Amino acid sequence: MFARTRLVAALALSTAIASASTSPSDTVVKHSWPQIPHGWEYHTTPDPDHTVSLQVGLKQDRVDELISALHEVSDPAHPRYGQHLLKEAVEELVAPSNKTISQVHEWLRTHNVLLDAVTYSPARDWLFLPPLPVSTVERMLSASFVSYRHISSGAFKTRTLSYSVPRHLEENIDIVHPTTVFDGMKDMRVTSRLSDDKIMAAASGPGTTVKGPAGQDIPASCNTTVTPTCLQALYMTEGYVPQAAEKGNRIGIAGYLKQFVNFADLQFRPDAVGANVTVMLVDGGLNDQSIAGTEVGTHLMSAPHTMKKYCAHQSG
Repeated sequence: MFARTRLVAALALSTAIASASTSPSDTVVKHSWPQIPHGWEYHTTPDPDHTVSLQVGLKQDRVDELISALHEVSDPAHPRYGQHLLKEAVEELVAPSNKTISQVHEWLRTHNVLLDAVTYSPARDWLFLPPLPVSTVERMLSASFVSYRHISSGAFKTRTLSYSVPRHLEENIDIVHPTTVFDGMKDMRVTSRLSDDKIMAAASGPGTTVKGPAGQDIPASCNTTVTPTCLQALYMTEGYVPQAAEKGNRIGIAGYLKQFVNFADLQFRPDAVGANVTVMLVDGGLNDQSIAGTEVGTHLMSAPHTMKKYCAHQSG
Protein backbone atom coordinates (compact mmCIF):
# COMPACT_ATOMS: atom_id res chain seq x y z
CA MET A 1 0.00 0.00 0.00
CA PHE A 2 2.80 2.34 0.94
CA ALA A 3 4.63 1.51 -2.29
CA ARG A 4 1.47 2.19 -4.29
CA THR A 5 1.04 5.53 -2.54
CA ARG A 6 4.59 6.51 -3.44
CA LEU A 7 3.98 5.51 -7.08
CA VAL A 8 0.84 7.63 -7.30
CA ALA A 9 2.65 10.55 -5.72
CA ALA A 10 5.54 10.20 -8.17
CA LEU A 11 3.18 10.10 -11.14
CA ALA A 12 1.35 13.16 -9.85
CA LEU A 13 4.61 15.04 -9.44
CA SER A 14 5.72 14.04 -12.94
CA THR A 15 2.43 15.25 -14.37
CA ALA A 16 2.75 18.53 -12.49
CA ILE A 17 6.26 19.09 -13.83
CA ALA A 18 5.18 18.28 -17.38
CA SER A 19 2.24 20.66 -17.10
CA ALA A 20 4.44 23.39 -15.69
CA SER A 21 6.95 22.99 -18.52
CA THR A 22 4.27 23.84 -21.06
CA SER A 23 2.35 26.42 -19.04
CA PRO A 24 1.81 29.82 -20.72
CA SER A 25 3.95 31.54 -18.08
CA ASP A 26 6.96 29.49 -19.20
CA THR A 27 6.59 30.22 -22.91
CA VAL A 28 7.02 33.22 -25.18
CA VAL A 29 4.94 33.89 -28.28
CA LYS A 30 7.24 34.10 -31.31
CA HIS A 31 4.58 35.07 -33.84
CA SER A 32 0.81 35.31 -34.01
CA TRP A 33 -1.97 36.47 -36.30
CA PRO A 34 -5.01 38.33 -34.87
CA GLN A 35 -7.20 36.57 -37.43
CA ILE A 36 -6.99 34.21 -40.40
CA PRO A 37 -4.90 35.97 -43.08
CA HIS A 38 -6.66 37.39 -46.12
CA GLY A 39 -7.27 34.85 -48.86
CA TRP A 40 -7.47 31.87 -46.53
CA GLU A 41 -10.32 30.13 -44.72
CA TYR A 42 -10.71 27.46 -42.07
CA HIS A 43 -11.17 23.98 -43.51
CA THR A 44 -11.00 21.30 -40.83
CA THR A 45 -9.16 20.05 -37.77
CA PRO A 46 -6.47 17.53 -38.75
CA ASP A 47 -6.28 14.05 -37.28
CA PRO A 48 -3.90 13.87 -34.26
CA ASP A 49 -1.70 11.49 -36.25
CA HIS A 50 -1.38 13.92 -39.15
CA THR A 51 2.30 14.83 -39.46
CA VAL A 52 4.00 18.20 -39.77
CA SER A 53 7.60 18.81 -40.86
CA LEU A 54 9.21 21.69 -39.00
CA GLN A 55 12.35 23.71 -39.61
CA VAL A 56 13.91 25.43 -36.62
CA GLY A 57 16.09 28.47 -37.29
CA LEU A 58 18.68 29.00 -34.55
CA LYS A 59 20.37 32.22 -33.51
CA GLN A 60 23.59 32.73 -35.45
CA ASP A 61 26.52 33.27 -33.13
CA ARG A 62 29.15 35.60 -34.64
CA VAL A 63 27.25 37.69 -37.15
CA ASP A 64 29.01 40.89 -36.06
CA GLU A 65 32.37 39.33 -36.96
CA LEU A 66 30.99 38.34 -40.36
CA ILE A 67 29.77 41.89 -41.06
CA SER A 68 33.17 43.31 -40.04
CA ALA A 69 34.93 40.83 -42.32
CA LEU A 70 32.69 41.76 -45.25
CA HIS A 71 33.49 45.46 -44.78
CA GLU A 72 37.22 44.72 -44.59
CA VAL A 73 37.43 42.59 -47.74
CA SER A 74 35.36 45.19 -49.62
CA ASP A 75 37.47 48.21 -48.61
CA PRO A 76 40.32 48.94 -51.07
CA ALA A 77 42.22 50.67 -48.26
CA HIS A 78 42.08 47.70 -45.89
CA PRO A 79 44.89 45.10 -45.74
CA ARG A 80 42.30 42.32 -46.13
CA TYR A 81 40.85 43.81 -49.30
CA GLY A 82 39.95 41.15 -51.84
CA GLN A 83 40.56 38.26 -49.45
CA HIS A 84 37.00 37.02 -49.68
CA LEU A 85 35.80 34.43 -47.23
CA LEU A 86 35.37 30.84 -48.25
CA LYS A 87 31.94 29.27 -47.83
CA GLU A 88 33.25 27.18 -44.92
CA ALA A 89 34.57 30.29 -43.16
CA VAL A 90 31.19 32.00 -43.42
CA GLU A 91 29.47 28.91 -42.06
CA GLU A 92 31.86 28.82 -39.10
CA LEU A 93 31.11 32.45 -38.25
CA VAL A 94 27.32 32.08 -38.34
CA ALA A 95 27.16 28.66 -36.68
CA PRO A 96 25.10 28.71 -33.45
CA SER A 97 27.00 28.33 -30.18
CA ASN A 98 27.35 24.86 -28.66
CA LYS A 99 25.16 26.06 -25.78
CA THR A 100 22.36 27.01 -28.15
CA ILE A 101 22.45 23.66 -29.93
CA SER A 102 22.65 21.74 -26.64
CA GLN A 103 19.63 23.53 -25.14
CA VAL A 104 17.54 23.08 -28.27
CA HIS A 105 18.49 19.40 -28.39
CA GLU A 106 17.34 18.97 -24.81
CA TRP A 107 14.02 20.62 -25.65
CA LEU A 108 13.54 18.23 -28.56
CA ARG A 109 14.35 15.23 -26.36
CA THR A 110 11.65 16.19 -23.87
CA HIS A 111 9.16 15.82 -26.73
CA ASN A 112 10.60 12.48 -27.86
CA VAL A 113 12.06 13.85 -31.08
CA LEU A 114 14.74 11.45 -32.33
CA LEU A 115 17.90 13.51 -32.70
CA ASP A 116 19.35 10.93 -35.08
CA ALA A 117 16.54 11.82 -37.49
CA VAL A 118 17.26 15.56 -37.35
CA THR A 119 19.27 16.99 -40.25
CA TYR A 120 21.11 20.31 -40.40
CA SER A 121 22.08 23.08 -42.77
CA PRO A 122 25.83 23.34 -43.51
CA ALA A 123 26.22 26.00 -40.79
CA ARG A 124 23.96 24.04 -38.41
CA ASP A 125 21.82 27.16 -38.00
CA TRP A 126 18.77 25.35 -39.39
CA LEU A 127 17.40 22.12 -37.94
CA PHE A 128 15.13 20.03 -40.15
CA LEU A 129 12.98 17.87 -37.93
CA PRO A 130 11.50 14.56 -39.02
CA PRO A 131 7.72 14.52 -39.64
CA LEU A 132 6.00 14.75 -36.26
CA PRO A 133 2.37 14.07 -35.26
CA VAL A 134 0.48 17.34 -35.11
CA SER A 135 -0.41 16.55 -31.48
CA THR A 136 3.30 16.52 -30.62
CA VAL A 137 3.96 19.75 -32.51
CA GLU A 138 1.09 21.44 -30.69
CA ARG A 139 2.57 20.53 -27.32
CA MET A 140 6.03 21.66 -28.38
CA LEU A 141 4.85 25.04 -29.59
CA SER A 142 1.80 25.68 -27.38
CA ALA A 143 -0.12 25.96 -30.62
CA SER A 144 -3.31 24.79 -32.27
CA PHE A 145 -2.81 23.57 -35.85
CA VAL A 146 -5.71 23.29 -38.25
CA SER A 147 -6.13 22.82 -41.98
CA TYR A 148 -6.68 26.03 -43.92
CA ARG A 149 -7.79 26.38 -47.53
CA HIS A 150 -6.33 28.94 -49.92
CA ILE A 151 -9.49 30.34 -51.49
CA SER A 152 -8.24 31.19 -54.99
CA SER A 153 -6.05 28.12 -55.60
CA GLY A 154 -7.90 25.55 -53.49
CA ALA A 155 -4.61 24.44 -51.87
CA PHE A 156 -4.62 23.19 -48.28
CA LYS A 157 -2.03 23.93 -45.60
CA THR A 158 -1.75 22.84 -41.98
CA ARG A 159 -0.92 26.01 -40.08
CA THR A 160 -1.40 27.77 -36.76
CA LEU A 161 -2.31 31.36 -35.98
CA SER A 162 0.17 31.50 -33.11
CA TYR A 163 3.11 29.58 -31.72
CA SER A 164 5.38 29.87 -28.70
CA VAL A 165 8.71 28.50 -27.51
CA PRO A 166 9.99 27.90 -23.98
CA ARG A 167 11.05 31.16 -22.37
CA HIS A 168 14.62 29.95 -21.79
CA LEU A 169 14.94 29.32 -25.55
CA GLU A 170 13.61 32.69 -26.68
CA GLU A 171 17.09 33.99 -27.52
CA ASN A 172 18.20 30.68 -29.04
CA ILE A 173 15.39 30.15 -31.55
CA ASP A 174 14.79 32.81 -34.20
CA ILE A 175 11.95 31.09 -36.03
CA VAL A 176 10.05 27.83 -36.40
CA HIS A 177 8.82 27.30 -39.95
CA PRO A 178 6.25 26.98 -41.50
CA THR A 179 3.90 27.41 -38.46
CA THR A 180 2.28 30.82 -39.18
CA VAL A 181 3.39 31.18 -42.81
CA PHE A 182 0.37 31.78 -45.07
CA ASP A 183 1.98 32.55 -48.42
CA GLY A 184 0.23 33.75 -51.55
CA MET A 185 0.48 30.35 -53.30
CA LYS A 186 1.66 32.03 -56.50
CA ASP A 187 4.23 30.57 -58.87
CA MET A 188 7.34 32.70 -59.25
CA ARG A 189 7.34 34.45 -62.59
CA VAL A 190 9.05 37.24 -64.44
CA THR A 191 7.26 40.56 -64.03
CA SER A 192 9.23 42.54 -66.61
CA ARG A 193 8.39 42.84 -70.30
CA LEU A 194 9.77 44.45 -73.43
CA SER A 195 8.22 47.75 -74.55
CA ASP A 196 8.48 49.80 -77.69
CA ASP A 197 10.86 52.67 -76.88
CA LYS A 198 9.16 54.99 -79.40
CA ILE A 199 5.74 54.44 -77.85
CA MET A 200 7.05 55.02 -74.34
CA ALA A 201 8.92 58.16 -75.36
CA ALA A 202 5.80 59.58 -77.05
CA ALA A 203 3.70 58.86 -73.98
CA SER A 204 6.08 60.73 -71.72
CA GLY A 205 6.86 63.59 -74.04
CA PRO A 206 10.32 64.56 -75.26
CA GLY A 207 12.66 65.86 -72.59
CA THR A 208 10.14 65.42 -69.79
CA THR A 209 11.78 64.71 -66.44
CA VAL A 210 10.78 64.08 -62.85
CA LYS A 211 12.75 64.60 -59.66
CA GLY A 212 14.44 61.58 -58.11
CA PRO A 213 14.93 60.86 -54.39
CA ALA A 214 18.13 62.91 -54.31
CA GLY A 215 16.70 65.73 -56.41
CA GLN A 216 18.27 64.50 -59.64
CA ASP A 217 16.46 64.76 -62.97
CA ILE A 218 15.13 61.39 -64.19
CA PRO A 219 13.37 60.82 -67.54
CA ALA A 220 9.61 60.69 -66.96
CA SER A 221 9.44 57.53 -69.08
CA CYS A 222 11.17 55.73 -66.20
CA ASN A 223 7.80 55.71 -64.41
CA THR A 224 6.54 53.14 -66.88
CA THR A 225 9.61 51.39 -68.29
CA VAL A 226 13.14 50.68 -67.09
CA THR A 227 16.23 51.21 -69.20
CA PRO A 228 19.93 51.38 -68.36
CA THR A 229 19.66 55.16 -68.63
CA CYS A 230 16.88 55.14 -66.03
CA LEU A 231 18.89 53.09 -63.57
CA GLN A 232 22.00 55.21 -64.04
CA ALA A 233 19.97 58.36 -63.41
CA LEU A 234 18.15 56.88 -60.42
CA TYR A 235 21.31 55.60 -58.72
CA MET A 236 23.50 58.45 -60.00
CA THR A 237 26.08 56.09 -61.51
CA GLU A 238 26.46 57.71 -64.91
CA GLY A 239 30.14 58.24 -65.59
CA TYR A 240 31.15 56.29 -62.50
CA VAL A 241 34.75 55.09 -62.56
CA PRO A 242 35.59 52.10 -60.29
CA GLN A 243 38.32 52.88 -57.80
CA ALA A 244 39.98 49.47 -57.75
CA ALA A 245 39.21 47.86 -61.10
CA GLU A 246 42.86 46.95 -61.57
CA LYS A 247 42.80 44.80 -58.43
CA GLY A 248 40.62 42.16 -59.99
CA ASN A 249 37.19 43.33 -58.88
CA ARG A 250 34.24 41.88 -60.72
CA ILE A 251 30.48 42.30 -60.47
CA GLY A 252 28.15 39.35 -59.84
CA ILE A 253 24.78 39.34 -61.61
CA ALA A 254 22.12 36.77 -60.69
CA GLY A 255 19.68 35.32 -63.21
CA TYR A 256 16.48 33.59 -62.05
CA LEU A 257 13.28 32.28 -63.64
CA LYS A 258 14.88 31.48 -67.02
CA GLN A 259 16.37 34.95 -67.28
CA PHE A 260 19.74 34.73 -69.03
CA VAL A 261 22.59 37.16 -69.54
CA ASN A 262 22.61 37.55 -73.30
CA PHE A 263 26.05 38.49 -74.59
CA ALA A 264 24.52 40.20 -77.64
CA ASP A 265 23.03 42.84 -75.29
CA LEU A 266 26.51 44.22 -74.70
CA GLN A 267 26.36 45.92 -78.11
CA PHE A 268 23.96 48.46 -76.63
CA ARG A 269 26.71 49.77 -74.34
CA PRO A 270 29.75 50.92 -76.36
CA ASP A 271 31.79 51.13 -73.15
CA ALA A 272 31.17 47.40 -72.64
CA VAL A 273 33.21 46.36 -75.65
CA GLY A 274 35.71 43.72 -74.55
CA ALA A 275 33.88 42.93 -71.29
CA ASN A 276 34.58 39.50 -69.84
CA VAL A 277 31.42 37.65 -68.70
CA THR A 278 31.93 34.38 -66.85
CA VAL A 279 28.82 32.21 -66.51
CA MET A 280 28.36 29.98 -63.45
CA LEU A 281 25.46 27.52 -63.50
CA VAL A 282 23.80 26.99 -60.12
CA ASP A 283 21.40 24.15 -59.25
CA GLY A 284 20.55 23.22 -62.83
CA GLY A 285 20.75 26.72 -64.28
CA LEU A 286 21.05 27.17 -68.06
CA ASN A 287 22.93 29.50 -70.40
CA ASP A 288 20.60 29.86 -73.37
CA GLN A 289 21.94 32.57 -75.68
CA SER A 290 18.92 32.22 -77.98
CA ILE A 291 16.65 33.86 -75.39
CA ALA A 292 16.82 37.53 -74.54
CA GLY A 293 17.11 37.99 -70.79
CA THR A 294 14.87 41.00 -70.30
CA GLU A 295 15.31 41.57 -66.58
CA VAL A 296 18.82 40.23 -66.02
CA GLY A 297 19.90 41.92 -69.24
CA THR A 298 18.87 45.25 -67.73
CA HIS A 299 21.03 44.44 -64.71
CA LEU A 300 24.00 43.85 -66.98
CA MET A 301 23.33 47.03 -68.93
CA SER A 302 23.07 49.14 -65.77
CA ALA A 303 26.40 47.98 -64.34
CA PRO A 304 29.46 50.25 -64.66
CA HIS A 305 31.18 48.73 -67.68
CA THR A 306 34.60 50.17 -66.95
CA MET A 307 34.85 47.15 -64.63
CA LYS A 308 35.17 44.83 -67.66
CA LYS A 309 34.74 41.69 -65.54
CA TYR A 310 31.39 40.12 -64.66
CA CYS A 311 30.18 36.83 -63.29
CA ALA A 312 26.65 35.74 -64.21
CA HIS A 313 25.12 33.24 -61.78
CA GLN A 314 22.34 31.35 -63.63
CA SER A 315 20.02 29.60 -61.18
CA GLY A 316 17.84 26.59 -61.95
